[in-house]
Amino acid sequence: MAALDNAVRFISIRKHGPIRAAAGNWTPIWDWSKQKLLDTIEKSGISLLPDYTFLPRSFDGFSYLFLMPLKEHYPRDYQRVLEWFSLAEAELLRYEIHR
Repeated sequence: MAALDNAVRFISIRKHGPIRAAAGNWTPIWDWSKQKLLDTIEKSGISLLPDYTFLPRSFDGFSYLFLMPLKEHYPRDYQRVLEWFSLAEAELLRYEIHR
């Protein structure tokens, strides 16, 4: 799961393994499937945060992939992002221009 989340992480795990003591990184579920992860979470009784219902993965940046769903589902939170990062709106405009 974690290894397939993005290309950079996949290459790093293949090169260095799931434990990188020098960097302080540990990726304990790097080889789990998404289904195994979801099943384990469900069995544990832990509730996922609401953003997992509409984002493709954990929020990790200000790309269209995260900003547009945030704007649609949580407009007040989106406005807070704009207060701190006023150019985030430019990412949505960039997407619209290039799509």
